[in-house]
Amino acid sequence: YFLFFALGYLALQRVRSRPAPDPSDQSFSSVIKRFLFFGPGAEELPTDELTADGAAVPKEAPTFSQTALKLVFCVVGLLSSFLSWGLLQERIMTTEYATGRFQSSNFMVFCSRSFGLMVAIAVVNFTEQPRLKAPFYQYSFTSLSNVMSSWCQLEALKYLSFPTQVLGKSSKMIPVMIMGKVISKKKYPYYEYGVAVVILFGVAMFILSENSEKAGSSEQETTAAGLFLLIGYLTFDSFTSQWQGHLFRQYEMSSYQMMVGVNTFSASLTLLSLIQTGELFSSISFLMNNPLCAEHIAAFAVCGATGS
Repeated sequence: YFLFFALGYLALQRVRSRPAPDPSDQSFSSVIKRFLFFGPGAEELPTDELTADGAAVPKEAPTFSQTALKLVFCVVGLLSSFLSWGLLQERIMTTEYATGRFQSSNFMVFCSRSFGLMVAIAVVNFTEQPRLKAPFYQYSFTSLSNVMSSWCQLEALKYLSFPTQVLGKSSKMIPVMIMGKVISKKKYPYYEYGVAVVILFGVAMFILSENSEKAGSSEQETTAAGLFLLIGYLTFDSFTSQWQGHLFRQYEMSSYQMMVGVNTFSASLTLLSLIQTGELFSSISFLMNNPLCAEHIAAFAVCGATGS
């Protein structure tokens, strides 16, 4: 991943050091350069629909009942999707299938991002969306952090019990606040720092007490590798949310456009990684020999896409 981004960074610096292609130039190379590195110019963006006197046509605002119904639907869908998603990811990584445990976290991320990309493309094509303004490379930063956070989260299940991982996520306030300060220059009141430290202390006490109770038992214990992966997950996930917020504010895009951009890079990155490591064919072979695991991964991908 990082080698791919290093090459991409060099290409970006080389292209951006030159003047942006003229919007009137519709050659294939110029269109691709504008799309990937510069975004559409002002001349390419559509203007608002105007009335006869030159005023913008106002859009009809949703009623209170429509907004409330949409909110309830989103809350129920989000909770049910991600609760199922969390349970499925633990089941896939810890279940002994007919030929053993499924080992490839990367393949699970690839399936989830690929299905999410298909859903997002379908929504963007069949619903009204704002014109895309962001250079496409901007999505790659969120994509890398999103892939790495998902990988760390799935790998951590090999070393942490699921309750420990869930409680560890409760301390995400601290990395989120740090990323918010670095990326968006946000300022937080002092009491929020105090709350974050108290939550972190409580989580640490639970993890230490859980380990002491499980000492000598056959249950899965929390290890240093698991804690390292959990910290990686919290760091990457915090960057993801803050960078997405930055893009939303700067380019006024829809959440589905964000899904298309991020999942395009994520699916491509994980596919390249799977091919390079040979995990793609070994994972497919495993699923062919273990249909139950294939069903679990399919359900995992669906829950991840609907939750997003």
